[in-house]
Amino acid sequence: MSLLNRYGLTKAAAMIGLFAVLAACGEAPISTNDTASTNPSGSSTDPAPVVTLTSSATSVAAGGSVTLQWTSTYAASCTASGGWNGTEPTSGSQSTAAITVATQFTLSCTGTGGTTAQSVTITPAGSTTPSVTLAASPNSVASGGTSTLTWSSSDVTSCTASGGWSGSVATSGSQATSAITTPTTYTLTCTGSDGSDSQSVTVGLSSGATTTGTASRPSYNTGNGFFVLNGKLYDPNGNEFRMRGVDRAHYDSVSQPGIKNSGANTVRLLVETNYGASVARLVNIVQTQHIDYKEVPIVTTTVTPAGANTSCSSDANVLAAAVANWVATASSWTPLNKYAIINIANEWGPPNSTVWRDSNITAIAKMRAAGYLGPLVVDAGQCGQDLNDLVNYSGAVFNSDPQKNIIFGFHAYYETTPANVASKFAQLGALATSTGAVYAVTEFGPGRDIGPSPTLLTPGDVITNAEANGLGWCAWAWDDNNLGNGMSNNNWFSMTLTGPGTYTKASDLTDYGQDVVLNATYGLSVLAKPASIFE
Repeated sequence: MSLLNRYGLTKAAAMIGLFAVLAACGEAPISTNDTASTNPSGSSTDPAPVVTLTSSATSVAAGGSVTLQWTSTYAASCTASGGWNGTEPTSGSQSTAAITVATQFTLSCTGTGGTTAQSVTITPAGSTTPSVTLAASPNSVASGGTSTLTWSSSDVTSCTASGGWSGSVATSGSQATSAITTPTTYTLTCTGSDGSDSQSVTVGLSSGATTTGTASRPSYNTGNGFFVLNGKLYDPNGNEFRMRGVDRAHYDSVSQPGIKNSGANTVRLLVETNYGASVARLVNIVQTQHIDYKEVPIVTTTVTPAGANTSCSSDANVLAAAVANWVATASSWTPLNKYAIINIANEWGPPNSTVWRDSNITAIAKMRAAGYLGPLVVDAGQCGQDLNDLVNYSGAVFNSDPQKNIIFGFHAYYETTPANVASKFAQLGALATSTGAVYAVTEFGPGRDIGPSPTLLTPGDVITNAEANGLGWCAWAWDDNNLGNGMSNNNWFSMTLTGPGTYTKASDLTDYGQDVVLNATYGLSVLAKPASIFE
């Protein structure tokens, strides 16, 4: 549900309906000065730019024109050549001049990791002008690693390699590179009776693919942050990490250092840029209030810039808009790749649906192309509560990701009861084994049959069954106040009584908060351990 107030007015009147959920609680920001974010310590070699250049058509009637569209990541500037020229923005679109002969349009983008060029060739109808495609997989490797070049061509008789490789090659094929120790550009030029065409691709160095812990980062994972392997989550050192934490409903609450005192090792934080907070401010909050406190942040969007709630939405356009915003702000968020986890869209999706599957596959591809290399959280449909999405389709979604770095979020509210929680969580644990993905319970409440999504499921039911099946968990919510002036009582979902989010002594916690934080068997103070990268 969307937050309809500041800390003053009760929300209960706005929370009617069986399918309302807790997770869309964003806030209007407190007026403070924005602070530019700083990169977390430990980043090293920057990746090479990734450039995508497409055209609205590859063949037009003589004298016609097409529209070029392009995007790039890890790039500070771009330069056009061939059929166009001059400096271009790092993303955009532009119509060409009239095309009367086969014309190649090239865009070269430069960043701290090197330069990458992409080209498209537009031909008048009936032309047989040569064309070439060249791709590298992966486009970023650990120092000493290799990539596979794949290429094809048409209307050519010969091809010549240059740059990081050399000599004559077939007009189509694939070939492994030699060991790569610096960002390397590979160029392929193919010639036919009507001219020639060339394509280039740059393979960069991932910023930290080696590990020293119990698990080795798989070769296909080219990031430097947390990674998924065989159904478990590992930190950048290669040590297994189990999420045991809380959800933070209000990015502008006074929740730190209260959350730190709770012992939580993970904080799932809701950010909503359409409430007026700048991306720089939000990134700074994640860095200074969570990463600097040795807590792993799960950064979660609940609403599109236009104001559409992702929670309980089945509209593919809403998910696409949320993803577009992540892509547009990637240069601000991706410097946190080593420490952060990104929850693409809170509680989006229809239940048991190929729309959920296909839309999330598309979303993941766009997030990866934008440079988000750390774990991505994909919530189950039907307000985060549909197990069928995960049982039937999560394997396909996970396997679509070239990084194989997906966590599936499940929310335990009215659909989960004391009678079925053991069975449901056992299915999630079995899915981790069968698919290789990670599954986590990223929201649950106090039980007691209260709120807009009532259940008698207790925190103890959730946590003990999650632990028995190897599932991470986060409790909703540290600071979900229901009274004025940031205060709460035991009739709602907050773990703290004042602030919201203040905790220095046990009496600052609601009954729910005392159970989650202080229970001697399953509380955060007993179970939560920080990621080894913070030790």
